[in-house]
Amino acid sequence: MRFGIPNDHYYAEVWTDGMDWQPSYWILEEYNCEKPHISPLIIFNHHEERSKFNDHDFEELVRAVTYYRRDTLWIGSDDWGIYSDFTWPYINLFKDEIRNKNCKLYSFEHASQERVVFWMNINFIPEEYRGKREKNNSSDRNPTQE
Repeated sequence: MRFGIPNDHYYAEVWTDGMDWQPSYWILEEYNCEKPHISPLIIFNHHEERSKFNDHDFEELVRAVTYYRRDTLWIGSDDWGIYSDFTWPYINLFKDEIRNKNCKLYSFEHASQERVVFWMNINFIPEEYRGKREKNNSSDRNPTQE
């Protein structure tokens, strides 16, 4: 998956390691024409968790990540576009424990997406959505902390 154009102020590609039993996704980012940075993005404990994630929602999560990072690293508008409604409200901290370089255990679910659990790099999630939120307040950009 790609976002942006090469040699722009922000460009990213998301790659998978191809492991059958535990898929991991890495993000390669280039911003301000500097050398690319490689970071773990999403790590599944088992391929069964990845297979529960429908492809449309997974791709939208990756697009939300790159849209957010582009804004954070370059544009600075604090506007996450459609992802404030379509993606970020459905991610929730599952376990507050750091692993694999800044990754915490998150879940993603909504009416047509069963709960899927995975490790995700917190640097790629807007701060407002990094912690636990109340269920009935999930679409609020400034959610109440539990």
